[in-house]
Amino acid sequence: MLAVFVLCVPFLYGMYVLKKDSADGRLFIWKISYPVAKQQIFSGVGIGGFPYVYGEAQEAYFRDKKGTQDEEMLAGGPGLCL
Repeated sequence: MLAVFVLCVPFLYGMYVLKKDSADGRLFIWKISYPVAKQQIFSGVGIGGFPYVYGEAQEAYFRDKKGTQDEEMLAGGPGLCL
């Protein structure tokens, strides 16, 4: 178990450093999306509803002054996955 841990941690850190901006953007999306997903765990937001709900949650996050300067740089829409 220790060997797996010793091998995985440097690998994961290296992957993070390799594409830091992309990883930070994804972590920010997860940070904003988690509370919404927790509230609507059984009903969901409907087909195609994620960009709208995410946009509202992100707006509320910054309106409540929870965001940092770095997060403002990452902010934006998650895009549509077709």
